[in-house]
Amino acid sequence: MFDVGLAAQNMILVAHSLGLATVTAGLFDASKAAQILAVPTNIAVVLLLPLGYPDEQPTPPSRKELSEIAFYESYGRKAESVILGVEEKTSRAKIAAIKRKNPHKRQIDIARELNITRQRVNQVLKSFGDPPQKPPHPNPRYCANCGKKLNRRTKGELCKACYIADLHNRIEDVELTCPQCGRVFTKKKSYVNHHKKKGWHQFFCSGSCRSKANSRVKAERLRLRDKPLLPLNAMDKPHEAGKG
Repeated sequence: MFDVGLAAQNMILVAHSLGLATVTAGLFDASKAAQILAVPTNIAVVLLLPLGYPDEQPTPPSRKELSEIAFYESYGRKAESVILGVEEKTSRAKIAAIKRKNPHKRQIDIARELNITRQRVNQVLKSFGDPPQKPPHPNPRYCANCGKKLNRRTKGELCKACYIADLHNRIEDVELTCPQCGRVFTKKKSYVNHHKKKGWHQFFCSGSCRSKANSRVKAERLRLRDKPLLPLNAMDKPHEAGKG
């Protein structure tokens, strides 16, 4: 239907340019029209355009103003004021006033305040010959190690040099002694520091040594739990004997 409307519009405009008159007829009996015009069954009749020479020149109906039906960039902005250049001067003056009041105000904030596009704000600012400057960071951050001021895009707490040094420090190997078998082995320093924070005090060279140590600790705990307690009278007898 959309393509039919475009084709009908072109036909009406060409007919008018040739001095012919036509009208769009959309309310009719489609099956009767197809039968009269011998239209094949696989084609649907959706629109009729009667064409001929007019016998009169009717008075054209009143039309709405352009400002009532056309808007510029956003709904409600009258297009004709933009075409006449009125809004052009107004927007430039408003942008200049905002920049004088707050030189560090972002382009997107100016665009939202004036209800225009950010590209338009950027274009006006460039025409002024004074491109907007980046505002200073409200809360500057410094490296936790050397105190150097960090870049705004830095996400961590260290500068690049300190981060690389810390990285090399964390990947160094540390020599450890297995408390089960006495073997000397190495682990990454970052691994050792991480598990020390978790409360680890011993590091084993393998899983078997860790299992043996855990079994020994469990056996010792069971032995202490199952050890019978001496009765109170038996504990008091040595003292009584000593007194006698």
